[in-house]
Amino acid sequence: MTGIQDYVNELVPSPRTGTKLVRRADTKQVLTDVRETDTRTALTRGLAEYLETLSINWTGGRASRFKQVFQTWAEPESVAEYPSAVVYAVGDGTYEDSVLSPTLIHLPGTRYYLRQVAELRLNMTVEVWATDPKERMALTAMLEDAFDPHEFMTGLRLELPHYHGQRATFEKLSMAYEDAPDTAQRRWRKSVFSMSGHITQLRRVGNLPLMDLRLDTQVIEGVDPG
Repeated sequence: MTGIQDYVNELVPSPRTGTKLVRRADTKQVLTDVRETDTRTALTRGLAEYLETLSINWTGGRASRFKQVFQTWAEPESVAEYPSAVVYAVGDGTYEDSVLSPTLIHLPGTRYYLRQVAELRLNMTVEVWATDPKERMALTAMLEDAFDPHEFMTGLRLELPHYHGQRATFEKLSMAYEDAPDTAQRRWRKSVFSMSGHITQLRRVGNLPLMDLRLDTQVIEGVDPG
């Protein structure tokens, strides 16, 4: 049997930092004190690391995956390897009110808490760069499936260990092929996804009076913070 087969995602964490797909609606979320990025970068980095874990079998059993995935444009001196993908933010992110009253989540074993500050919504672009039309078609189909992997929700939910172990949600908005005579001569075949990402901004606090704050010391279970 020929043609595009199901994409393969073994649901293992990204080899770089452990970004992983949330497989079940009832899996526990454990927040941590680790924060390596701001919220904007947390979204683009998490999505890029997720793309690194994907592969697809297509047309006579041929397997394909991205050789490089960038979370922003590559440096000029970088040598291009195909197929590749790039994830980057588009325009301004929008902060939305998180809760009417502040919520504190205790970090076990510490005197610190994480305060839910706001919700960030950000539009992003995912570009796929291939060198032949069939491979572009297969990789585009792979992403169509990978951006809607859940049975319990529309869109994609990822756990981001580089941003407090927070969970972010992503939704695909549109997709297009971009072809032109000059890119065809260079054997560049490109597809572009428009995405929306959503994450809760967290701020570490400690030694604060709690009389006016609602304290939550429970591990979050089955709750989408985005």
